[in-house]
Amino acid sequence: MKYAMKLLVLALVLGAAPAFGASGGGEILTNEKLKELLTAQITDEVILDKIKTSVTKFDASVKELVDLKKKGASDAILKVVIQHAETYMKDIKKKLMQLISMLNDPNPEVRARVLLRIKTFGEVAVPTLVDQLSSKSGRVRAGIIEALGDIESKECVNPIFQHLTDPALDVREAAARAIAKVADAKMAERLERRLQFKESRIDGAIIALGYLGRKKVAPALMKLLSTSTQVDTRRACVRTLGELEAKEALDSLINILGLDTDRTVRAAAAGALAKLRNEKAVLMFLKAYERYRDNRVDIVKNLKVFKTEAVFAFLIAQMNDKEVSLEMKALCAASLREMAGKNFGFDTKIELKRERAVRDWNTWWESNKFRYSTKD
Repeated sequence: MKYAMKLLVLALVLGAAPAFGASGGGEILTNEKLKELLTAQITDEVILDKIKTSVTKFDASVKELVDLKKKGASDAILKVVIQHAETYMKDIKKKLMQLISMLNDPNPEVRARVLLRIKTFGEVAVPTLVDQLSSKSGRVRAGIIEALGDIESKECVNPIFQHLTDPALDVREAAARAIAKVADAKMAERLERRLQFKESRIDGAIIALGYLGRKKVAPALMKLLSTSTQVDTRRACVRTLGELEAKEALDSLINILGLDTDRTVRAAAAGALAKLRNEKAVLMFLKAYERYRDNRVDIVKNLKVFKTEAVFAFLIAQMNDKEVSLEMKALCAASLREMAGKNFGFDTKIELKRERAVRDWNTWWESNKFRYSTKD
Protein backbone atom coordinates (compact mmCIF):
# COMPACT_ATOMS: atom_id res chain seq x y z
CA MET A 1 0.00 0.00 0.00
CA LYS A 2 1.41 3.38 -0.96
CA TYR A 3 2.19 5.88 1.76
CA ALA A 4 -0.61 8.32 0.78
CA MET A 5 -3.15 5.50 0.86
CA LYS A 6 -1.88 4.38 4.26
CA LEU A 7 -2.43 7.86 5.63
CA LEU A 8 -5.97 7.91 4.17
CA VAL A 9 -6.82 4.60 5.83
CA LEU A 10 -5.22 5.83 9.04
CA ALA A 11 -7.30 9.01 8.94
CA LEU A 12 -10.47 6.93 8.64
CA VAL A 13 -9.49 4.71 11.56
CA LEU A 14 -8.42 7.72 13.60
CA GLY A 15 -11.89 9.19 13.63
CA ALA A 16 -13.81 10.06 16.75
CA ALA A 17 -13.78 7.56 19.61
CA PRO A 18 -16.62 5.07 19.23
CA ALA A 19 -19.88 5.63 21.02
CA PHE A 20 -23.22 3.88 20.73
CA GLY A 21 -26.67 5.15 19.89
CA ALA A 22 -28.43 7.66 17.67
CA SER A 23 -26.36 9.95 15.50
CA GLY A 24 -26.46 13.68 15.83
CA GLY A 25 -24.56 16.64 17.12
CA GLY A 26 -25.86 16.43 20.69
CA GLU A 27 -23.99 15.62 23.87
CA ILE A 28 -22.73 12.15 24.69
CA LEU A 29 -24.69 10.53 27.51
CA THR A 30 -22.25 9.11 30.08
CA ASN A 31 -22.61 7.59 33.54
CA GLU A 32 -22.07 10.97 35.16
CA LYS A 33 -24.80 12.64 33.11
CA LEU A 34 -27.13 9.72 33.83
CA LYS A 35 -26.49 10.22 37.56
CA GLU A 36 -27.48 13.86 37.16
CA LEU A 37 -30.81 12.78 35.68
CA LEU A 38 -31.35 10.31 38.52
CA THR A 39 -30.49 12.90 41.15
CA ALA A 40 -33.05 15.24 39.57
CA GLN A 41 -35.62 12.41 39.98
CA ILE A 42 -36.43 12.26 36.29
CA THR A 43 -38.83 9.38 35.61
CA ASP A 44 -37.70 6.07 34.12
CA GLU A 45 -39.78 6.69 31.01
CA VAL A 46 -38.03 9.98 30.26
CA ILE A 47 -34.57 8.61 31.06
CA LEU A 48 -35.09 5.56 28.85
CA ASP A 49 -36.29 7.79 26.00
CA LYS A 50 -33.23 10.00 26.49
CA ILE A 51 -30.92 6.96 26.31
CA LYS A 52 -32.70 5.70 23.20
CA THR A 53 -32.25 9.00 21.33
CA SER A 54 -28.71 9.79 22.54
CA VAL A 55 -25.17 8.83 21.70
CA THR A 56 -23.99 6.90 24.76
CA LYS A 57 -20.70 6.02 26.32
CA PHE A 58 -21.59 3.96 29.38
CA ASP A 59 -19.37 2.12 31.85
CA ALA A 60 -21.08 -1.05 33.10
CA SER A 61 -18.45 -2.13 35.61
CA VAL A 62 -19.66 -3.51 38.93
CA LYS A 63 -18.59 -0.36 40.76
CA GLU A 64 -20.51 1.88 38.35
CA LEU A 65 -23.65 -0.28 38.38
CA VAL A 66 -23.69 -0.21 42.19
CA ASP A 67 -23.22 3.55 42.15
CA LEU A 68 -26.07 4.01 39.67
CA LYS A 69 -28.32 1.82 41.84
CA LYS A 70 -27.52 3.96 44.85
CA LYS A 71 -28.52 7.02 42.81
CA GLY A 72 -31.93 5.44 42.20
CA ALA A 73 -31.54 3.66 38.85
CA SER A 74 -34.20 0.99 38.25
CA ASP A 75 -33.38 -2.48 36.96
CA ALA A 76 -34.78 -1.44 33.58
CA ILE A 77 -32.32 1.45 33.36
CA LEU A 78 -29.41 -0.72 34.50
CA LYS A 79 -30.28 -3.34 31.87
CA VAL A 80 -30.20 -0.72 29.09
CA VAL A 81 -26.92 0.67 30.42
CA ILE A 82 -25.38 -2.82 30.27
CA GLN A 83 -26.64 -3.35 26.70
CA HIS A 84 -25.26 -0.03 25.51
CA ALA A 85 -21.97 -0.58 27.33
CA GLU A 86 -21.54 -4.00 25.70
CA THR A 87 -22.10 -2.52 22.25
CA TYR A 88 -19.77 0.37 23.06
CA MET A 89 -17.03 -2.08 24.09
CA LYS A 90 -17.51 -4.08 20.89
CA ASP A 91 -17.04 -0.88 18.89
CA ILE A 92 -13.97 -0.04 20.96
CA LYS A 93 -12.46 -3.46 20.33
CA LYS A 94 -13.21 -3.32 16.61
CA LYS A 95 -11.48 0.03 16.21
CA LEU A 96 -8.57 -1.02 18.42
CA MET A 97 -8.03 -4.18 16.38
CA GLN A 98 -7.77 -2.04 13.24
CA LEU A 99 -5.23 0.19 14.93
CA ILE A 100 -3.24 -2.71 16.37
CA SER A 101 -2.89 -4.29 12.94
CA MET A 102 -1.34 -1.03 11.73
CA LEU A 103 1.38 -1.24 14.37
CA ASN A 104 3.05 -3.73 12.05
CA ASP A 105 3.51 -1.05 9.41
CA PRO A 106 7.20 -0.54 8.52
CA ASN A 107 6.74 3.24 8.39
CA PRO A 108 7.55 4.76 11.82
CA GLU A 109 5.38 7.81 11.14
CA VAL A 110 2.33 5.61 10.64
CA ARG A 111 3.10 3.68 13.84
CA ALA A 112 3.58 6.92 15.79
CA ARG A 113 0.17 8.22 14.70
CA VAL A 114 -1.45 4.91 15.57
CA LEU A 115 0.07 4.98 19.05
CA LEU A 116 -1.18 8.51 19.66
CA ARG A 117 -4.68 7.40 18.74
CA ILE A 118 -4.59 4.28 20.90
CA LYS A 119 -3.51 6.39 23.87
CA THR A 120 -6.71 8.48 23.61
CA PHE A 121 -8.81 5.39 24.42
CA GLY A 122 -7.30 5.32 27.90
CA GLU A 123 -7.81 2.43 30.30
CA VAL A 124 -10.76 1.03 28.35
CA ALA A 125 -8.21 -0.14 25.75
CA VAL A 126 -6.13 -2.16 28.21
CA PRO A 127 -7.93 -5.55 28.01
CA THR A 128 -7.78 -5.62 24.20
CA LEU A 129 -4.17 -4.48 24.13
CA VAL A 130 -3.08 -7.07 26.67
CA ASP A 131 -4.92 -9.80 24.79
CA GLN A 132 -3.05 -8.90 21.58
CA LEU A 133 0.37 -9.19 23.23
CA SER A 134 0.30 -12.76 21.92
CA SER A 135 0.92 -11.39 18.41
CA LYS A 136 3.67 -13.14 16.45
CA SER A 137 4.93 -9.74 15.26
CA GLY A 138 7.62 -8.22 17.47
CA ARG A 139 6.81 -4.82 16.00
CA VAL A 140 3.19 -5.16 17.10
CA ARG A 141 4.15 -6.37 20.59
CA ALA A 142 6.58 -3.47 20.99
CA GLY A 143 3.91 -0.98 19.89
CA ILE A 144 1.31 -2.41 22.25
CA ILE A 145 3.73 -2.26 25.17
CA GLU A 146 4.57 1.35 24.35
CA ALA A 147 0.86 2.15 24.30
CA LEU A 148 0.31 0.40 27.65
CA GLY A 149 3.16 2.43 29.14
CA ASP A 150 1.60 5.66 27.88
CA ILE A 151 -1.81 4.73 29.31
CA GLU A 152 -0.12 4.17 32.70
CA SER A 153 -2.77 1.87 34.15
CA LYS A 154 -2.00 -0.36 37.13
CA GLU A 155 -3.50 -3.20 35.10
CA CYS A 156 -0.59 -2.83 32.67
CA VAL A 157 2.23 -3.55 35.13
CA ASN A 158 2.37 -7.36 35.04
CA PRO A 159 1.86 -7.74 31.26
CA ILE A 160 4.65 -5.23 30.62
CA PHE A 161 6.92 -6.87 33.20
CA GLN A 162 6.49 -10.27 31.57
CA HIS A 163 7.76 -8.88 28.26
CA LEU A 164 11.05 -7.76 29.77
CA THR A 165 12.14 -11.27 28.73
CA ASP A 166 10.48 -11.23 25.29
CA PRO A 167 12.48 -13.04 22.56
CA ALA A 168 12.69 -9.79 20.53
CA LEU A 169 15.19 -7.14 21.64
CA ASP A 170 12.96 -4.26 20.46
CA VAL A 171 10.13 -5.59 22.60
CA ARG A 172 12.37 -5.89 25.68
CA GLU A 173 13.54 -2.31 25.15
CA ALA A 174 9.95 -1.10 24.83
CA ALA A 175 9.04 -3.00 28.01
CA ALA A 176 11.95 -1.39 29.87
CA ARG A 177 10.77 2.10 28.89
CA ALA A 178 7.15 1.29 29.69
CA ILE A 179 7.80 -0.36 33.05
CA ALA A 180 9.57 2.81 34.22
CA LYS A 181 6.36 4.74 33.52
CA VAL A 182 4.05 2.39 35.44
CA ALA A 183 6.45 1.34 38.21
CA ASP A 184 5.34 1.43 41.83
CA ALA A 185 7.60 1.81 44.86
CA LYS A 186 8.55 -1.87 44.86
CA MET A 187 9.33 -2.25 41.16
CA ALA A 188 13.05 -1.49 41.47
CA GLU A 189 13.48 -4.31 44.00
CA ARG A 190 11.50 -6.64 41.76
CA LEU A 191 13.78 -5.78 38.85
CA GLU A 192 16.89 -6.26 40.96
CA ARG A 193 15.81 -9.79 41.82
CA ARG A 194 15.78 -10.60 38.11
CA LEU A 195 19.53 -9.95 37.98
CA GLN A 196 20.03 -13.21 39.87
CA PHE A 197 18.80 -15.20 36.85
CA LYS A 198 22.08 -14.86 35.00
CA GLU A 199 21.38 -17.49 32.36
CA SER A 200 18.07 -15.95 31.25
CA ARG A 201 17.27 -12.72 29.40
CA ILE A 202 17.87 -10.03 31.98
CA ASP A 203 18.84 -7.11 29.73
CA GLY A 204 15.28 -5.72 29.85
CA ALA A 205 15.36 -5.54 33.64
CA ILE A 206 18.83 -3.94 33.56
CA ILE A 207 17.73 -1.24 31.13
CA ALA A 208 14.59 -0.57 33.17
CA LEU A 209 16.73 -0.03 36.29
CA GLY A 210 18.59 2.62 34.34
CA TYR A 211 15.38 4.41 33.42
CA LEU A 212 14.36 4.29 37.09
CA GLY A 213 17.71 5.84 38.12
CA ARG A 214 18.55 2.95 40.48
CA LYS A 215 22.14 4.01 41.22
CA LYS A 216 22.69 1.38 43.91
CA VAL A 217 22.80 -1.39 41.28
CA ALA A 218 26.00 -0.05 39.68
CA PRO A 219 28.33 -2.45 41.59
CA ALA A 220 26.16 -5.44 40.63
CA LEU A 221 26.21 -4.36 36.98
CA MET A 222 30.00 -4.00 37.03
CA LYS A 223 30.26 -7.51 38.42
CA LEU A 224 27.95 -8.81 35.69
CA LEU A 225 30.17 -7.14 33.11
CA SER A 226 33.15 -9.10 34.33
CA THR A 227 31.37 -12.47 34.48
CA SER A 228 28.64 -12.58 31.83
CA THR A 229 29.32 -13.92 28.35
CA GLN A 230 25.92 -12.87 26.97
CA VAL A 231 26.20 -9.92 24.62
CA ASP A 232 22.70 -8.59 25.38
CA THR A 233 23.41 -8.61 29.11
CA ARG A 234 26.79 -6.93 28.78
CA ARG A 235 25.44 -4.27 26.40
CA ALA A 236 22.58 -3.51 28.79
CA CYS A 237 24.99 -3.24 31.74
CA VAL A 238 27.19 -0.79 29.83
CA ARG A 239 24.22 1.27 28.70
CA THR A 240 22.70 1.43 32.19
CA LEU A 241 25.98 2.37 33.85
CA GLY A 242 26.03 5.34 31.52
CA GLU A 243 22.38 6.14 32.23
CA LEU A 244 23.18 6.10 35.95
CA GLU A 245 26.32 8.19 35.36
CA ALA A 246 28.23 5.69 37.46
CA LYS A 247 31.63 7.34 37.87
CA GLU A 248 33.06 4.21 39.47
CA ALA A 249 32.59 2.43 36.14
CA LEU A 250 34.75 4.87 34.15
CA ASP A 251 37.84 2.68 33.79
CA SER A 252 35.80 -0.41 32.96
CA LEU A 253 33.88 1.46 30.27
CA ILE A 254 37.09 2.82 28.77
CA ASN A 255 38.52 -0.70 28.55
CA ILE A 256 35.33 -1.99 26.95
CA LEU A 257 35.41 0.73 24.30
CA GLY A 258 38.96 -0.22 23.44
CA LEU A 259 38.95 -3.99 23.81
CA ASP A 260 35.49 -5.58 23.69
CA THR A 261 34.98 -8.00 20.81
CA ASP A 262 31.37 -7.03 20.11
CA ARG A 263 30.55 -3.96 18.04
CA THR A 264 27.25 -3.22 19.82
CA VAL A 265 28.86 -3.39 23.26
CA ARG A 266 31.58 -0.98 22.13
CA ALA A 267 28.89 1.34 20.75
CA ALA A 268 27.09 1.25 24.10
CA ALA A 269 30.38 2.07 25.83
CA ALA A 270 30.85 5.12 23.61
CA GLY A 271 27.38 6.34 24.58
CA ALA A 272 27.94 5.62 28.26
CA LEU A 273 31.28 7.44 28.34
CA ALA A 274 29.68 10.43 26.66
CA LYS A 275 27.21 10.61 29.54
CA LEU A 276 30.06 10.49 32.08
CA ARG A 277 31.85 13.34 30.22
CA ASN A 278 35.23 12.50 31.72
CA GLU A 279 38.08 13.65 29.45
CA LYS A 280 40.13 10.66 30.54
CA ALA A 281 38.15 8.70 27.95
CA VAL A 282 39.16 10.85 24.97
CA LEU A 283 42.40 9.01 24.19
CA MET A 284 40.58 5.67 23.99
CA PHE A 285 37.92 7.19 21.75
CA LEU A 286 40.65 8.21 19.29
CA LYS A 287 42.35 4.82 19.47
CA ALA A 288 39.05 3.00 18.99
CA TYR A 289 38.33 5.12 15.91
CA GLU A 290 41.49 3.79 14.28
CA ARG A 291 40.99 0.25 15.55
CA TYR A 292 37.30 -0.33 14.78
CA ARG A 293 35.97 0.94 11.47
CA ASP A 294 32.51 -0.40 12.29
CA ASN A 295 32.30 1.88 15.35
CA ARG A 296 33.45 5.10 13.75
CA VAL A 297 29.96 6.56 13.50
CA ASP A 298 29.30 5.86 17.20
CA ILE A 299 32.63 7.40 18.16
CA VAL A 300 32.25 10.61 16.15
CA LYS A 301 28.68 11.15 17.34
CA ASN A 302 29.70 10.81 20.99
CA LEU A 303 33.00 12.68 20.81
CA LYS A 304 31.14 15.98 20.56
CA VAL A 305 30.59 16.14 24.33
CA PHE A 306 34.36 16.46 24.86
CA LYS A 307 35.25 20.00 23.84
CA THR A 308 39.00 19.50 24.11
CA GLU A 309 41.90 20.50 21.91
CA ALA A 310 42.54 16.88 21.00
CA VAL A 311 38.96 16.29 19.86
CA PHE A 312 38.74 19.47 17.80
CA ALA A 313 42.07 18.72 16.16
CA PHE A 314 41.05 15.13 15.45
CA LEU A 315 37.71 16.05 13.85
CA ILE A 316 39.25 18.76 11.70
CA ALA A 317 41.98 16.35 10.62
CA GLN A 318 39.26 13.97 9.40
CA MET A 319 37.73 16.82 7.43
CA ASN A 320 41.07 17.34 5.68
CA ASP A 321 41.81 13.66 5.05
CA LYS A 322 41.09 12.67 1.42
CA GLU A 323 40.71 9.02 2.44
CA VAL A 324 37.78 9.76 4.75
CA SER A 325 34.31 9.27 3.20
CA LEU A 326 31.97 12.19 2.59
CA GLU A 327 29.44 10.69 4.99
CA MET A 328 32.02 10.52 7.78
CA LYS A 329 33.18 14.06 7.04
CA ALA A 330 29.56 15.20 7.29
CA LEU A 331 29.31 13.57 10.73
CA CYS A 332 32.53 15.26 11.80
CA ALA A 333 31.17 18.60 10.57
CA ALA A 334 27.95 18.02 12.51
CA SER A 335 29.90 17.30 15.72
CA LEU A 336 32.10 20.36 15.18
CA ARG A 337 29.00 22.48 14.62
CA GLU A 338 27.56 21.44 17.98
CA MET A 339 30.90 21.84 19.78
CA ALA A 340 31.80 25.25 18.39
CA GLY A 341 28.37 26.69 17.71
CA LYS A 342 29.47 27.41 14.13
CA ASN A 343 28.00 26.24 10.84
CA PHE A 344 30.14 26.47 7.74
CA GLY A 345 27.69 24.60 5.54
CA PHE A 346 29.36 21.28 4.70
CA ASP A 347 27.42 19.78 1.77
CA THR A 348 28.01 16.19 0.63
CA LYS A 349 26.46 16.92 -2.78
CA ILE A 350 28.19 20.16 -3.77
CA GLU A 351 31.99 20.01 -3.97
CA LEU A 352 32.61 23.77 -3.88
CA LYS A 353 30.57 24.09 -0.67
CA ARG A 354 32.45 21.17 0.87
CA GLU A 355 35.83 22.65 0.04
CA ARG A 356 34.82 26.06 1.38
CA ALA A 357 33.48 24.51 4.59
CA VAL A 358 36.76 22.65 5.17
CA ARG A 359 38.76 25.84 4.57
CA ASP A 360 36.51 27.75 6.96
CA TRP A 361 36.93 25.10 9.67
CA ASN A 362 40.71 25.20 9.24
CA THR A 363 40.70 29.00 9.48
CA TRP A 364 38.42 28.97 12.52
CA TRP A 365 40.62 26.39 14.25
CA GLU A 366 43.82 28.33 13.66
CA SER A 367 42.20 31.39 15.22
CA ASN A 368 40.57 29.59 18.15
CA LYS A 369 42.74 26.62 19.12
CA PHE A 370 44.34 28.64 21.91
CA ARG A 371 40.96 28.65 23.67
CA TYR A 372 41.10 24.88 24.04
CA SER A 373 44.81 24.43 24.64
CA THR A 374 45.84 22.49 27.75
CA LYS A 375 49.30 24.04 27.73
CA ASP A 376 50.14 26.67 30.30
